[in-house]
Amino acid sequence: MKDKKMYWAIYLVIAAAIILLNALDVFPERLNLLSLIVAVLMGGVVVASLINLNFYGVFIPLSVIGILFAEELRITAITPVPIIVIAILLSVAMQIFFKKKI
Repeated sequence: MKDKKMYWAIYLVIAAAIILLNALDVFPERLNLLSLIVAVLMGGVVVASLINLNFYGVFIPLSVIGILFAEELRITAITPVPIIVIAILLSVAMQIFFKKKI
């Protein structure tokens, strides 16, 4: 339990640094603060889910990040519904491939 708290504490410090750098115009393009906060939190969920091999917690947050930054990623033609469907299908497939043995 202590490791999870330390992970999130470190991750939140990194998120604060990213928000500060965005406010100081370090990034080439000004990002929406709410989108940035959501993306950073989703990134934390992705990393935590990878540790537990929870693929729904990996692909669904990545699809949300993809939807939030569709213009920057130049994927506006395939957002939002196809991205969510792809994330669900990949999650199911990865859960089948990496089935946990009891």
